[in-house]
Amino acid sequence: MSYVRPQEVTSPRSLWQLDRVIVDGGAGEAAWAIGYWDGEPVIATRWNGTKDGPNGMPYSRAPVWYIINSEAFPALMAYLASENPGQAVYVRDFLRLPAAQTTR
Repeated sequence: MSYVRPQEVTSPRSLWQLDRVIVDGGAGEAAWAIGYWDGEPVIATRWNGTKDGPNGMPYSRAPVWYIINSEAFPALMAYLASENPGQAVYVRDFLRLPAAQTTR
């Protein structure tokens, strides 16, 4: 196994529920996901692991997601809109953001 895939990161189970991975850069690179943290829709991120360190970061007894502050959503949405407009619309709707937050 080269690394724990972002789709397999489920901790902490009592707080996190994955909806979908929206960016997976592969081994040693960043991953972003949308899901629910304590019932609220959020964007989360993590660094994928590698062959030598399969759990990636952050890690606390198991691989976990880091929840991104909502103040960063406009910048993240602008990036997604430029890279994958269809995905940006899905994420915007999931997060219940105004349409203006999916444009540059």
